[in-house]
Amino acid sequence: MMNDNLYSEHEPANTRINALNGAAQAIALNLVNPFLGIDLIRLGSNNFELSLLTALPPLAVTVTTLLGARLVARTPSAHRAAAKLFFLARTFPLAFLIVNGMPHSPWQPMLMVILIGAMNIPIAVANLTWQAMITALFTPPARTRAVGLRNVATSIAGIITLLLAALVMQKNSGNVGYLYVFGAALVAGMVEVFWFLRLRGDPPVQTAPPQFGAALRRIWAYADFRRYALAGIPFYLGWLMAQPLFVRYQVSYAGATNAWIALFAATNALFSAITTPLWGRVGHRVGAQYALPLACALLSSVPMIYALNLGLHGILLSNVLGGAFGAGVNMFLLIRLMEVAPVDDRIFAIGLANTLIGTAGVAGPLLSVVLLHYLPIPGVFWIPTALRCFGAAAFLATIRPGIRRPVLPHSCTGGSA
Repeated sequence: MMNDNLYSEHEPANTRINALNGAAQAIALNLVNPFLGIDLIRLGSNNFELSLLTALPPLAVTVTTLLGARLVARTPSAHRAAAKLFFLARTFPLAFLIVNGMPHSPWQPMLMVILIGAMNIPIAVANLTWQAMITALFTPPARTRAVGLRNVATSIAGIITLLLAALVMQKNSGNVGYLYVFGAALVAGMVEVFWFLRLRGDPPVQTAPPQFGAALRRIWAYADFRRYALAGIPFYLGWLMAQPLFVRYQVSYAGATNAWIALFAATNALFSAITTPLWGRVGHRVGAQYALPLACALLSSVPMIYALNLGLHGILLSNVLGGAFGAGVNMFLLIRLMEVAPVDDRIFAIGLANTLIGTAGVAGPLLSVVLLHYLPIPGVFWIPTALRCFGAAAFLATIRPGIRRPVLPHSCTGGSA
């Protein structure tokens, strides 16, 4: 069995490095992701192409994760392998710059969508490896603090980045603004890889025999993991099917500009930073298994606000709630996965969970496009609202009666880092 205490002496340093890596990652992502949707619309994308913006990343997860898990399980250094994959993924803003600089063509939106999907192939395997590494590098009591501190760092870095990006995009119209933000994202991505390489330790991410079929059968026989993975499907379906609807509503119905898009994202990041320590305390008091369904249920309020059709100020409110409740969802989805993943089959367990989630992530955005043919966009938002509530109930149903919840030390909740 894998020794999770092997790297405990490095936990203080790794906690700081993990947070710095997360901050650099947030800068790289927030200089790209918030503007991809409006960039596609500016280039002339239709609803199907916009749905692919959300569907292709989880498709990359679905197609490549288990294969990637098998390859990573056999690599002599998972740490180095993940660093190379992160490096490859962070070079894609250069390709986005090239596409935006091309003469206008009806093929530009689809070419951008294909590049976004391709970018998520190395990201899928790199994130899988990072999750398995972090699970091994931190003992259970330290994981909540490490995840919480990283979430705070990413939120603060995201807020600053988005505000600066909004100023740049407002002062530089057309391709010039995208040249600046995508170029800066390329530099931030290299800084992210630098900090990732500074993490101390290179733990094996798989200690049981890495035969593909046998590993999956062992994992699926593990009841706690199986319940978690199945419960996540309806929640992720409702979570991700709303994403292309958000973009279309914000830009085409509410008339949001690049500055508004950046303001929405900054508001989300701000309230995520504010509430992450509070969620850490909730996790300390009730355990991740109870905190996760609570956060998921509260997050169902976001598409409900869109369903009420409240305009730009309603969208701003939805980002307040999305940041506040999404902080808990992001924290406890990861912590709960760490708790239920079988230790000896860690990389395959996380890969299997991500594959199931990715399947729901592909179906959700495509389903939203179909529904737009039959319902007005505010009406479609009631469906992800209901699915998120159902997913929260499914997570709650995974808790087995009589199982004593783990109590985390209060100093490890990430509340005052």
